[in-house]
Amino acid sequence: MKSQVLNQATHNMREVFTDVTSGEKKEIDLLAQVRYQQQETYFLIHVENQSYTKSEFAKRMFKYFARLHEKYDLPIYPVVIFSFDEPKRAEPQNYRVTFPDFKVLEFQFAAIQLNRLSWRDFLAQHNPVAAALMAKMNIAESVEMLKCSLHLLLHYLKSWTVPLPA
Repeated sequence: MKSQVLNQATHNMREVFTDVTSGEKKEIDLLAQVRYQQQETYFLIHVENQSYTKSEFAKRMFKYFARLHEKYDLPIYPVVIFSFDEPKRAEPQNYRVTFPDFKVLEFQFAAIQLNRLSWRDFLAQHNPVAAALMAKMNIAESVEMLKCSLHLLLHYLKSWTVPLPA
């Protein structure tokens, strides 16, 4: 999704779902209603951070998607940020229900797997979030990466001004 597509986020929303079989409550990490290119058309962006690998994660994303779609009846753009260190193999980005002769469902979500990204690709980004996330990316030269990351963060901190109390 290109950044110029988004016009504005109207607001962040808090969503808590209760699993009807276990009674366990699940809270969505980030949900925002967004306007599409100066139009009256809205959609939801759903972002989940996953800090550990879990075999049923794609199924959980589908359940969140289905509940949000039922509640809001808006298009949903699901995104996952995988922030764990190991394993480095690519995580699944879909949930399927199939039979040998019939595909019932194929749900997909966008995934950003930090441990498969090179921190060097983010050095030119003028974004404090990118600088902070570099520590979770694929690191071969950790001392050099830490120096660069700290340098970027210090640069951002110097540009912030904090008013002194009167």
